[in-house]
Amino acid sequence: VTRFVRIYFPDYFSRIKDAINNTAVNKIISGRMEVISQDPLIVLDGAHNGAKMKELCFSLRHLYPKQKWITLISVKKGKSHRQLIRLLEPFVGQFIFSRFTSDIPDTVYVATDPKELAAQTRKPNIIVGNAIKAFAKALQISKRNGLPILVSGSLYLVGEIRTSWKKSGRLLHG
Repeated sequence: VTRFVRIYFPDYFSRIKDAINNTAVNKIISGRMEVISQDPLIVLDGAHNGAKMKELCFSLRHLYPKQKWITLISVKKGKSHRQLIRLLEPFVGQFIFSRFTSDIPDTVYVATDPKELAAQTRKPNIIVGNAIKAFAKALQISKRNGLPILVSGSLYLVGEIRTSWKKSGRLLHG
């Protein structure tokens, strides 16, 4: 069918192809390689399992080669946090371990203890129990060291940071 359309309706095929490409290029998926600031560079990616984290690392390797990140991370209890941290380590200048706050009523979404996360790495790290305060600390370190910020490990954490950043009026897009 594609060959038929391309041969007999080349103008139509070209418009379809352009529409698909423009949609893919312009679509922003909240919390997936989402850049919420350019100065400092802040990327949100809720990679919360091995497959998603591998994709995030692939993107970091190709979009920001050799860049080290201040990485704010929180992981939902029961997830393979050891694997997530190991995958991220080559990209991290400093970890900030925290815990997200689930404000969804009657849920059991609990973050892994940040101390347990910190025990998985020898990279420089700090623990800040509150995600918003941890993000403020990341901003402070970013300003001092000129490093970008990556927030990852949980869509709950990414959502909490994104909401806070948006409330501050600094979100690049809706």
